[in-house]
Amino acid sequence: YIEEYNKENIPIYASIYADKTAKEPKLNVSIMISPKVYKISKINVLKDNETVNIDGIIVKCLYTPGHSLDSVSYLIDDKLFSGDTLFSVAIGRTGFIDSNEKDMLNSLLKLNKLDYKELYPGHGRASNKDEQNQNIKQWLNILK
Repeated sequence: YIEEYNKENIPIYASIYADKTAKEPKLNVSIMISPKVYKISKINVLKDNETVNIDGIIVKCLYTPGHSLDSVSYLIDDKLFSGDTLFSVAIGRTGFIDSNEKDMLNSLLKLNKLDYKELYPGHGRASNKDEQNQNIKQWLNILK
């Protein structure tokens, strides 16, 4: 799918580690489907807590490793887009080659401090801060 973004010249914003992950089938888990290597023409690298203005929308990038080394979440106004770090009632798996439970713990602590109303994970249903107060608390107890 990345190739389609390249064809349309759609900018890709990601962490500094995304380029390596995208090119390594073991890291991006595409090896489970096929040994295809994704080719990304250009990644706009965002650092932790960096903001970018995309057509008048202010997007704050939060580096949230744990599920993978290149995991990021994005905060737009009072909406948190958590990718595979945080789900409505779970967290991203930490059993992959570049996963790390300690990083996940630190990422959850970071997300728990944020002020947001709505959560939009990479998979599953949306959630909210009230529900995440309980969800994150449960996972922090498990990971500690």
